[in-house]
Amino acid sequence: FIKSRNFGTFAMQDRSSAFKRDIESYMEQKSQPIDELLFRNQIQCYTLANKDIDKFSKCMVDFTQNFEKQLDSLKFRNTFLIAQGLECFDAAKGDEAKLQGCTADIHKRIDASYASFFRSV
Repeated sequence: FIKSRNFGTFAMQDRSSAFKRDIESYMEQKSQPIDELLFRNQIQCYTLANKDIDKFSKCMVDFTQNFEKQLDSLKFRNTFLIAQGLECFDAAKGDEAKLQGCTADIHKRIDASYASFFRSV
């Protein structure tokens, strides 16, 4: 009896880990355009500076400060969303329909979080 009970616990932990990996993988996909955004901004600052090193530097500093602030905020939101997703997973207690609902809801919230980030930078 104890072995089967432990097996069930381990199986649930494996599913929870897989659920968390799915959330993290989805977040990673959403993060891919961030490097492109940095590159585009560098080109934009260079163009706006019109060969003035001080203007370029100020543009990059201003962008970088805002970018880092927004990126920190995004990281905190992601941590929160992972915790919320895992709470939903635990509450679903293996019910596949509820788990699908958890996944859909968390993906929707991640989409909104990344959209907010990209609007802010």
